Amino acid sequence: MSRRREHDPSNRAWIRRLRPLITEHEEFLRERLSSVYATAWPERAIRTDVVFHANWAGAYATLYPTRITIAGSAPDQPAAEGLETLFHEASHALIGTIRGAISARARSPGRLLPRKTLWHAVLFYSTGEIVRRRIPGYTPYASSHGLWERARPDHLDVLEAAWKPYLEGGRELDAAIEALVDGLAVEARGRRRKPSMIPSVANQVANRPIPTGCVQATKSS
Repeated sequence: MSRRREHDPSNRAWIRRLRPLITEHEEFLRERLSSVYATAWPERAIRTDVVFHANWAGAYATLYPTRITIAGSAPDQPAAEGLETLFHEASHALIGTIRGAISARARSPGRLLPRKTLWHAVLFYSTGEIVRRRIPGYTPYASSHGLWERARPDHLDVLEAAWKPYLEGGRELDAAIEALVDGLAVEARGRRRKPSMIPSVANQVANRPIPTGCVQATKSS
């Protein structure tokens, strides 16, 4: 038996477990994620290939066009975690506006971020929190797998204080990014910290239409 045939049953089982959740939550998650990331959902359906092994992380996305590869070889993975993983990867197509605004805010002379991938922490936190609020009792991937403690011990408290109010509708996007970057930025030695001026994110995305689209588990290989 070829490896493809050997792995096909577990891949298809993953698709069967996820399909009801996708059907139930897809429309809400598309609209909510597009709103939070201030970016329209891709017009084309997002192709998702379910494979036995994707990479060390279990899933990845490529862009232009957006395409997801995700491992279906973990039968004990909660279906809700698979849903978060799927929409986490889809969110890579939406994070560009936030990523650019974070970079612009952090570019002020004399300021450094402890890690260059703050945008990815925002993606982990935002998509995980949105799925958590949608599915009662769910614990986001980053929390259940110890990502914050292991890889970003200084990030979670700042995300809770600076970014969570934005997710809850109590803070504008520009203010949230400012608070987030300022909460993590450190002084570069020998340099004086200066405020930065960045164009309003709201101005960049005002009146941008959000077309419909969908995430489809289309292929097992």
